[in-house]
Amino acid sequence: MQYELDLELFDAVSVEESQAAVAPRAICYLVKKAEGKWWPRLLKKEGRPPVFLKVDWDKWQDEDDEDAGFGDFGDMDFSVWAWYNLSSVTK
Repeated sequence: MQYELDLELFDAVSVEESQAAVAPRAICYLVKKAEGKWWPRLLKKEGRPPVFLKVDWDKWQDEDDEDAGFGDFGDMDFSVWAWYNLSSVTK
């Protein structure tokens, strides 16, 4: 069964450096911004994000925390996930 989701992110992302993982009950995206500038939110549209979109607060970094290991996913174990190349995802 195929599903499609279209989210307009706040700014451009690097598709080559981003990753997606699919598990039986969750999909996880590690999105690498194309530029290192701060985004005030994930989505371009202001307001409440969709209910299915969740934040991993353990990995959250404020604007002034950018030097504190940005992109370090610590103890996240993605070895149990099936990896997919984001370049194959429809834009």
